[in-house]
Amino acid sequence: MDIKLKKLNEKMYNAFNKIRVRGRRAGIDWNEAEYQTITSKTKERDNIESGDIYIIFSFKGVNYRIKLDDCIKTNRGWLMSDDPSWKG
Repeated sequence: MDIKLKKLNEKMYNAFNKIRVRGRRAGIDWNEAEYQTITSKTKERDNIESGDIYIIFSFKGVNYRIKLDDCIKTNRGWLMSDDPSWKG
């Protein structure tokens, strides 16, 4: 695997792991968390759609959010250009 790709994979793994840890600190059992929906705040400029995407999930009746920051829509799907973050 290319060194740059390996570093990017490690960076994304660490970013998502931080989210898992923050969720556990908030008392979330990820095995019991349930996906709810995805929302977004997007804009289009020069025929390029971009924005932030939020993954909404629930645990014990409380909704939580994970933000996928600075995403760009491509012909193969959405590309995240910044680290994901816990929004609680």
